[in-house]
Amino acid sequence: MRAVAARRAGEALMTSDYLPLLLRPRNIFALAVFCFCLSWAVAPSLAGHGLRALYGDEPPVIDRVVFLTSNDLGFQPEVKASVRWTGFLYQPRAGHVEFAVPAGVQSRLVVGENIVFDQSNGTAPPAWAGVHLVAGFNPIEFVLATDGVAAGYMQAGLEWRGLGRTLVPAVNLYPDIISATQAERALQAAWVSAALGLVACGLACWWAGAVLWAMRRRLWSRTALGLSALVAFAFLLRLVFLFDYAAQPAADVLSGGTDHRGYQGAALDYVRGRWPPPKPFYVQPGMSLFLGVLYASVAPSLRLVQLVQMLLGAFTVLVVFEITRRAFDDQTAWLAAGLWAFFPLSIFYEAQLTTHGLEPALGALLLLLWIVALQIQAAVIPRYSVVFMLGLALGVSALIRPTFLILAPLMFASLLLARAASWRAGLAAGMLLAVATCIPIAPVTWHNYQANGQFQLLTSNSAVTFYLGNNRDSTGLAEYSPAFNAAHYLVGGGKSTYMALAAQDIRGDPVRWVRLLVRKTALYFGNAELPNNVDFYREGVAISALLGWLPLRFGAMLALASAGLWFALRHAAGSASAWRMRLVLLVYALTQAGVVIVYHVFGRLRAPIYPVLAILGAVPLSIMLSAMRQRNWRSLLVAGGLVFVAGAGVAVMPVIAEGVMTAPLVAAVPATARAVNTPMGEGIGLAGYEPLLAVAPGDPLLVTLYWRCDQKVTQDFYSTVQLFSGERKIAQADQPLGTGSFPDLPSSAWQPGQLVKDTVVLQLPSTADAPLSLSALLIVYERSTGRRIGDTVLGLVPVTARAASVLPASAIVSGARVGTAVLQGYEIVGRELVLYWEAGAQMDGDGVVFIHLFDAQENFVAGADGRPRDGSYSTLAWQLHEGIIDAHRLPDVPAGNYHVKIGMYDAVTRVRFDVVDTGGRTAPDGLLPLGVVAVP
Repeated sequence: MRAVAARRAGEALMTSDYLPLLLRPRNIFALAVFCFCLSWAVAPSLAGHGLRALYGDEPPVIDRVVFLTSNDLGFQPEVKASVRWTGFLYQPRAGHVEFAVPAGVQSRLVVGENIVFDQSNGTAPPAWAGVHLVAGFNPIEFVLATDGVAAGYMQAGLEWRGLGRTLVPAVNLYPDIISATQAERALQAAWVSAALGLVACGLACWWAGAVLWAMRRRLWSRTALGLSALVAFAFLLRLVFLFDYAAQPAADVLSGGTDHRGYQGAALDYVRGRWPPPKPFYVQPGMSLFLGVLYASVAPSLRLVQLVQMLLGAFTVLVVFEITRRAFDDQTAWLAAGLWAFFPLSIFYEAQLTTHGLEPALGALLLLLWIVALQIQAAVIPRYSVVFMLGLALGVSALIRPTFLILAPLMFASLLLARAASWRAGLAAGMLLAVATCIPIAPVTWHNYQANGQFQLLTSNSAVTFYLGNNRDSTGLAEYSPAFNAAHYLVGGGKSTYMALAAQDIRGDPVRWVRLLVRKTALYFGNAELPNNVDFYREGVAISALLGWLPLRFGAMLALASAGLWFALRHAAGSASAWRMRLVLLVYALTQAGVVIVYHVFGRLRAPIYPVLAILGAVPLSIMLSAMRQRNWRSLLVAGGLVFVAGAGVAVMPVIAEGVMTAPLVAAVPATARAVNTPMGEGIGLAGYEPLLAVAPGDPLLVTLYWRCDQKVTQDFYSTVQLFSGERKIAQADQPLGTGSFPDLPSSAWQPGQLVKDTVVLQLPSTADAPLSLSALLIVYERSTGRRIGDTVLGLVPVTARAASVLPASAIVSGARVGTAVLQGYEIVGRELVLYWEAGAQMDGDGVVFIHLFDAQENFVAGADGRPRDGSYSTLAWQLHEGIIDAHRLPDVPAGNYHVKIGMYDAVTRVRFDVVDTGGRTAPDGLLPLGVVAVP
């Protein structure tokens, strides 16, 4: 008995010893992570689950969950739409189930032979409809249809009553019947996975509670309570704006073609099991993945995303405070946190489903981890866990905004320099950073490689984005222009790349590109919030009094931050640690700003530097506050003066942006152009134009014109360039005079004596029957009345693929030269003589081919004249080494053998072109004998 009692006492002692160890926060956290991983591991594969969906006339697809929203890719509210899902709903046991009846759309649900509900007749639906489901597989058909009348946001799906109103899970849906045992196992695995997930959440809450309990004394400190109040107040401000924003009738309807519509559509397809697509990523996948995981875990709700982003924005107050406290002091940290909490731009973008709702929070996190990593690396015994976390954060951030990845080599270098005394430790930290960064990025790169067999790190839109902001017509705002439209066709046809075309435009006019960079820099550092996808003024200030009341704008924050940067660098001279942390802030801001300026500028693209503006913006405020307390009026005046000067610099940015780009004026018609001096009327004349170049079918044609202003023009006239093949119009482009390239200079702004350069871009149809020559007609007209004030013919446009002709085996080889062209060969096909030409240098005239037939006694029998290719391809348009197949109808003569002689003459002068045979002898009278041919 004593032995048993002793053993039990020992076991109790061991339990009492190990229990506190097991209940340590780090062990609870590890257990929560383990349960979460186990939940993910035991979750059933959803491959093969879902219903077969038929979207209109498109091929059927499998949707794992069944729903439709106004923000789906391809959905157009003004167009009627219909989706039909069919398959089987598996139930482990028989019972009564209630399905939610969609509101606002036509819907029909049939389970087995029971019509659960049918709203196609337009009657007012009930909220719920019940049906008895048998155990096993129940055939199901679900139909949703819209009437094509836009009426705000729409979301409907196959939902049932469970823990509230939820979408029918994918684990219950099958396109075809499978083994009941497999279906039962899948449900059981789903239940086990859900239970483990709940346990993991419970343990995570326990861990958070344990950590907070251990920190209870610090949490009751004035700093912690103050920060908690500031976070709560920041979140309250965001909720106020969200309430105003959500009150708009179309608040949740995302415009087609916008970034947030693309992210949302991809996220909804993720929930359905149809994302990522089987092609490389064009845009960054991180936002769609973030939305998709959130929707799949909770529900596809826009409001959920907005709340999550606003919570992250509110908690960024803590990150901004900690960065500023480490880099400066507590007073500055409080001011920086306050600036962040009140900053209206961050509040606005956190309500949008774009990457810019997450970028400031991610940027602040990267800054904090970077600074902490450098401080730890400088310690005697470095800890690499923070470096690993920094790498992971950088990789995840790059999935949201790829430009964050530019920080990687800078972070690597800083970690290496931080351990200058031990380069091995610095190199180890840098390598760990690189490996950790690659962990989130590697799956994206692997997906891209599997899709097209080529290496693509993240996205493929970098080149097109660069071209948008740097082409010969660019405004710096990534607006579509004639140059971009032309490039789009060239790149789409595989004839060039966006980067090659951008380099070509930059080399063509490097001065303009430098001016464009200056303009983009001024636009970036100006106060105006340039709209794109979302409009801060129309969708923010105009609908929310809160955003209108909050005084801070980008320009004010930039002025404060610019002054703060001067103070920060000046006061850090005596401290290596302070200098290092403040340099991190500067490098981060400059890299993120620089990338935007090199590509193109919009207000929302400045979001990553918002945390730096709040941090540095607090510095002069802190100096002024301390100066007032100490009655140090000189310091107050210096700080206030620097802010004023910086503000003046911000205020002048719009003037620079508008004035740096020169108007499209030239001193004289270039030597490369054809001077014509053709009066067009109303004081406008065509001084000249660049030669019309040959183009291939489907390619763009650039027509560069030089207008002369002879007197003051009182209105904006339009020009049209039209291309004709005979009487048939092939292509046309219209635009106001002087608006072919940025900046615009419409005719009403012209001054007498000015020469204005203008460019018109025409798109040739890909179906053009090349080769052919088109006549270019230029017309100047009054748009309001259609009155033509002048016109002129510019000349011929060769449309050709410049392919060399290949002689068929039946052709007779010649090799004689007619004019500058070589007759490679010829043959008789029916009643036609087919000539195979190879073009040489440009012809001196518009050639006409003549065919003469002679009898055996060399008596002239008959002749026929005609332009090449039935007049569709003038010899003036022939391109060097181009092959032309030219068929001519033989004269109407009886069948028999004839001596054939051909030649060519100028249609204007009637003078025959020289003919030289293969022996170099000039044929008399410009006649080339082809020998005896049989005319059928």
